Amino acid sequence: MAIDKLFRQLERRTERDLYRKTFRMAHKSQQSLYTGLGSNLKAAKWKKVAVEVFWFFASLMIGMLSGYLLFELLAAIIPSWNMNFIQFFGGAEITFIYFLALFCFIGVYITRLIVWSLNYLGR
Repeated sequence: MAIDKLFRQLERRTERDLYRKTFRMAHKSQQSLYTGLGSNLKAAKWKKVAVEVFWFFASLMIGMLSGYLLFELLAAIIPSWNMNFIQFFGGAEITFIYFLALFCFIGVYITRLIVWSLNYLGR
């Protein structure tokens, strides 16, 4: 039987030989694991960068859209406040819209970071 043969081989070896063999086997498996991970590591880094760039531009678009919608909502609900804000930002509506878009972009990105951290804690 193969198991009996294995046990006879183990009985003949000294403790130091078994340690060396075990150490070599562990080292080989670690090296093969590192080479397998090393090739995918660069691709994983670029994937993370691509996802982050995607989220940046998606947040920018969502921020612009929600900033404009917030401007229209303020103009419909409270026109006097809207005029005061426009006067505060130099009299141009577009400047106020840009400010609201920046405000919404920061809000969207903070929300994205909170969701990311909650997912990270949930692992």
